Amino acid sequence: MSTQHEISENLKKNIDDQTSSYSDSGFITESCELTGDQSKEISADIKREETDMTVKKTIKTTMTENPKSQSKDSETENYTDSGIVSCSNISSQQQNQQSILITDLEPYVPTYMIRRKIQQPQHHNLQIEKYFEQDEDGYTKLHIAILHNIEPAIQILINCAPNPHYLNIKNYFGQTALHLAVLQQSHTTVHKLINAGADINARDNRCNSPLQLAVLNQDINCVAVILSAIYPDEKKAPIANLEQWNFDGETCFYVACKQRNIPIIKLLAKTGANVNAREGRSGYSPLHLAVETHANEVIKFLCESCIDSIDLDCETYGGLTAFQLSLLTNQEPLAEYLMKKGATPYFMDSDEELEDSDSEEDEKNQL
Repeated sequence: MSTQHEISENLKKNIDDQTSSYSDSGFITESCELTGDQSKEISADIKREETDMTVKKTIKTTMTENPKSQSKDSETENYTDSGIVSCSNISSQQQNQQSILITDLEPYVPTYMIRRKIQQPQHHNLQIEKYFEQDEDGYTKLHIAILHNIEPAIQILINCAPNPHYLNIKNYFGQTALHLAVLQQSHTTVHKLINAGADINARDNRCNSPLQLAVLNQDINCVAVILSAIYPDEKKAPIANLEQWNFDGETCFYVACKQRNIPIIKLLAKTGANVNAREGRSGYSPLHLAVETHANEVIKFLCESCIDSIDLDCETYGGLTAFQLSLLTNQEPLAEYLMKKGATPYFMDSDEELEDSDSEEDEKNQL
């Protein structure tokens, strides 16, 4: 018993010695499985990364920065209104990774689902929990490592997590490690977290899941990695909830159509997203949205590639079909196109509109 205690204390001392010079960041530089050379190599990587901005400055600058001072031509959006960490400090290495598309990724079962029946070793003697404690902003060391893109520290912390609960700790903006990895556009880190048991459907304070953030960022690589994670059963269904609403009542497919991102739209439709899912405020379907915003490329995809599943006569909460909306927006050629594709040419005359308005007034008077 005393020998085990001595070993535990020696390991703890080694970790503390390696991290003592990095008290401001607190990154782990050694685990119970690392050799001395590996520990020194990781320590050197961490020291180089500390020449960057600190996480505190990154967060506070992001939250207090004047949106007007940002360039309108920026390729990445700064979600300061929802408290989401800015993606504007993505490194050139990450941008180069984005140029490599992985949309053909084969479906995979996360490793933790395969191994969860196997008893994992617990490291209570090493006091691993202290490395997952949250600071005053709710960030853990794993969050910080992801924001700084320090891959050795990320891998060590993922391996050290006693169970997936430690990977799903949220900061005060409701973001998990997986949310932050998506915002950093690091599909490799996203893949590691999913394999380790990170919750794919966790939602932040804006009710955005990691998949919804990936669609918002138009990051097709992260979208592909998340969609490729499947359950280990005969149905092989995706783990990601494709019909989950965000705070604005929009699904991932609806957001992709709003952004007119055809590659992501195709990927979501291929995975099984509901192409008729209506948003929660006005009951608009993706087709209604495309008609109103004159998104002809989206209309063409929905009416031709999704002809077997699209509902051309889907109505909004106000009872309007896409055909009627095209006439209201003075798009007669589009109305003819929708008719050819099978839309019902229903015209509302002035008498029906008057009757409907009279019936609504009668209902209000009765109330």
